[in-house]
Amino acid sequence: MALEQAGLRWINENFKEFLAGIRRGDRAMQGIGDTGERGAGQLGILAGAVGGVTAAVTGVFLKGIGSATQAVAGLVGGSIQLGMEFQSMTTRLKLAGKAAAQNAGVALEDLSEIALQVGGDTRLLGVSATGAADAMTGLLKSGLSLTAVMGDVNGYMDEGAQLGGALRASIDLAAATELDMVEASDLAAITLASFGAELETEEERAQFITAAMNNFVMAADASVAEVSDLRDGLINVGPTASSFGFSLEEVNNALSILSTRGMRGAEAGTALKSMFTNLMRTTPKVQDALQAQGISLYDVEGNMFSLGEIIGQFEIATEDMTQAQRQQFLQTVAGTYGMNALITMLDEGVEGYVDMAEATANATDIQTAAAKQASTLAGQAEALEGNVETLKIRVADALIPTLTAWKGIMSVFIDRVGPLAVAVFERIGQVITPIAQYVLTTVQTGNMLNDWLTKLPTPVQNIVQWLSEF
Repeated sequence: MALEQAGLRWINENFKEFLAGIRRGDRAMQGIGDTGERGAGQLGILAGAVGGVTAAVTGVFLKGIGSATQAVAGLVGGSIQLGMEFQSMTTRLKLAGKAAAQNAGVALEDLSEIALQVGGDTRLLGVSATGAADAMTGLLKSGLSLTAVMGDVNGYMDEGAQLGGALRASIDLAAATELDMVEASDLAAITLASFGAELETEEERAQFITAAMNNFVMAADASVAEVSDLRDGLINVGPTASSFGFSLEEVNNALSILSTRGMRGAEAGTALKSMFTNLMRTTPKVQDALQAQGISLYDVEGNMFSLGEIIGQFEIATEDMTQAQRQQFLQTVAGTYGMNALITMLDEGVEGYVDMAEATANATDIQTAAAKQASTLAGQAEALEGNVETLKIRVADALIPTLTAWKGIMSVFIDRVGPLAVAVFERIGQVITPIAQYVLTTVQTGNMLNDWLTKLPTPVQNIVQWLSEF
């Protein structure tokens, strides 16, 4: 054991010398501290004061920098996301408006700029660039020309003229009612398809849409119905009413009357459709019942009487009937479901029909309603939101090309470095797998430590043994 004893003495002596060196260094540092303590005490007061002011100023400065950085980061991050969404929307817009843009002599790329300009137009309420792009897409897909959608396109873009056409009517409708821009433009397209199929010129179509949207607002103002109720009713009854020759104004007047008796929305539209469909049946049962009461739906030239005139004929024909006779007659000619609408119309009579039409004519129009809303604080906030969104999209327009280029660089980098990285990890796996399998096997057999020791060189085994005994 002489070798082991000599080793222990050597370790002990060297460790003592190491500790002595640490103590000498500690005394030297303490001496320096004693010498400078008095001076440091005098400087400490000044340093504390200066340090406090500096820390405060620096904290405020850094906090301001941090807030500004967060604001810029939020603007950039939100702008990129919004910009990508707007890019997708305008891609659909360009597909829908390709022919319309060519016919109007407008570059296809200008459609995006038009949507941005509409979104940032402070004269318009509740409009955004994304909403404008969506609304324009829907209107162009309905077959309208760019002129019918916007009015004087070049005048609006180059000279700052007022926006016109179906887009302006949709924006005003959204501003004056509970509908959003897309819902308003959809309603404009549906109304045109249902009641404007025979219009020949783009100017006529644009004027029709403007007048139609105005009628929706005024009819809702004159009754208990919302514009959304009239829309839902029109979707069900519009094509049928139009095919029989009734106008949009007549249909909205009937839907408004039904709303005052608790029949609104899709239900009112379905009931009115059932009434029209059954009245127009050419079956002997219906025709004989109408003829027996002296009711004719067509004039001598074969044109359909107005809805008000038809109601007048029914009112006269049923005024002397008993309740049972009236019920049976109306069910025969209008059907089980359609009679609900016809009974409600007859309860109001011609007088009620005319009164509703007059109330609608005297109601607040779409432009006045939109202007009132625009003058409120909420309206001004909506206009500001449109400006902010336009700003974000323009920021994104500046950043997206750079991000697109960076994406291309990263794609090339991944394509080139990717296979190398895969090869490296495959090689690591080739090395680690056998080791892992060996460890797993030895652990499972319970002899891992002994097995590992037996594989060490003999001198190393002796040292390990000696250390374990020590």
